[in-house]
Amino acid sequence: MLEPENNLQVMTTEQVIDLLVHRCPISHPDLAMLSLNGSQHRRDHGPESDIDIFTILHSRHPEKIDLAAITEIGNQLNHLCQTLMENSVNLVPIVVATIRLEEAQVEMARLLHPGKQILPLHWLHHPSVEFLITNEPPELADNLLRGEPILGKAPTVTQPIPSLGGLDWLTDSFRVLIANFAHDSRKQRVPNRFLLKHALHNLDYFWKWKIIPTRPDLKSIFDQVHALRHQGERASFDQVVNLHQVTFDLWPTN
Repeated sequence: MLEPENNLQVMTTEQVIDLLVHRCPISHPDLAMLSLNGSQHRRDHGPESDIDIFTILHSRHPEKIDLAAITEIGNQLNHLCQTLMENSVNLVPIVVATIRLEEAQVEMARLLHPGKQILPLHWLHHPSVEFLITNEPPELADNLLRGEPILGKAPTVTQPIPSLGGLDWLTDSFRVLIANFAHDSRKQRVPNRFLLKHALHNLDYFWKWKIIPTRPDLKSIFDQVHALRHQGERASFDQVVNLHQVTFDLWPTN
């Protein structure tokens, strides 16, 4: 893992890509494959391009979501972004999980860091190949698996698991939280209050529309989620993480 240096420097997107390729700061025992996709793989990216990082895990229990692995890799990306920002006079890297939120995250980061270059790292993560083929269009899934690996190799495609359908938007907001949250509030790259509210909003609606209609006996947990959501930016980061863990431990609920 990189450590902060004393001498600040101007950093380019190309330097960040080379760092990811040659000194990859991401590791996990269940990591099946890590690749850079899109324009980074072709080396034809422009100044406004993001960096597409694709990770996929081997899973002994593909019907379940390994939230601990997501947390560990997300923490590694968070540390990478923070170190790059502390070493650079011009760069503020942020982790995004969906294109539909990328521009909003970039604009929030620009408000916090006027005059700096905001560099989005678009982290595409799938807890298993089954999760990938269940939640992504076939052409996209195929393209991701055909990327040139930095680490590992593409896992063998199996069959989709219907109960995993639609879980990508909940893991998306969790990954954005983990990979960007600043435990030192003076070092925020994206506002912590947005990260907490966004993750809790999705978790609350997941319970409201996915769990409670079939498992009203779990309403006491939903009440905890709902109450925490209404605490907004005062919500405890650890509580938010724990309630996500409870949710994925329970899922599928039937």
